[in-house]
Amino acid sequence: MVGFFDGDTIPDRLKQDLLAFADRPAALGLQTDAKPQPAAVSGLAPAGFLALADETGVVFHWEGDPAKGVRYRIVLASPNGSESATYVTRKTTYRVNATEFTGRHESFNAFLQAVYPSARSPQIRFQRTPTTDHELEIPNDFKLKILWANLTAWMQRNLL
Repeated sequence: MVGFFDGDTIPDRLKQDLLAFADRPAALGLQTDAKPQPAAVSGLAPAGFLALADETGVVFHWEGDPAKGVRYRIVLASPNGSESATYVTRKTTYRVNATEFTGRHESFNAFLQAVYPSARSPQIRFQRTPTTDHELEIPNDFKLKILWANLTAWMQRNLL
């Protein structure tokens, strides 16, 4: 996006539009003696942050553009803030093993923030619960019906 303005400062409305459309915006002027200053990056937080917990860990996922080389910081903490861990990645999906953060707590809080200055995502809370063995139990009367059907089919085919 290219935005034009009069004066020495960018109007706030134009600045917000430039930040919304640019990866790393830069201001260019007519004066050649001034050194370009790095522009601020959008203050928006990464969107769509979610956690999927299972018995071996947690998978975090969010919307982003990993091709642009942005690094993300995931902060994982106990509800009272006594235990915390930070993970940094360039991907938009990150898996944390349960052994890295299990402790006395069953539920955890997490938030995501881009490493460059930006707002952090809304905090999410998730809970890891122990899973039970899911064994398939077939009722005995159904087992008997199947056995009887197979037996009668065999008798009709081989004896009659």
